[in-house]
Amino acid sequence: MKSLTPVVKISCEVLTMFGFGTFRTVKVDDRDGFMVLAGKSTLALDIKSDKPNKEPIDFMLGGLFAGALQYYTKAPMYAVETMCAAQKDVQECIWVMGSRKNILRYIQEFSPDKVDWADKVLDEVEEVEKELERIGDKKWTI
Repeated sequence: MKSLTPVVKISCEVLTMFGFGTFRTVKVDDRDGFMVLAGKSTLALDIKSDKPNKEPIDFMLGGLFAGALQYYTKAPMYAVETMCAAQKDVQECIWVMGSRKNILRYIQEFSPDKVDWADKVLDEVEEVEKELERIGDKKWTI
């Protein structure tokens, strides 16, 4: 069986090298295609230095992580940032990635106050996916 851990490690190193921040794995489950990452996003720290945000803001990084996980697992994967360094009094960003079910199960256990919020974020991601599919199905003519 392939191991996701070295792939995630290389991905984190590449993102760090390109100046996106510093990232590390907290949990990786190869069997379920699930992972939790933590780190300090450059964008989050820049936003925080201007004015702290009330909600997590690193959706692009979450999407990159989820996309890499989806490529590895060959199954639909999502990411939810539960904490963000852009928020007041938060030192690190935390991303939870995997299937919708596994994300919500993990958040229920470790951040139960964020389950409804995470469920709403996942609903919005799925709506965007549907819209992109609809747009992609159109025949474009000039």
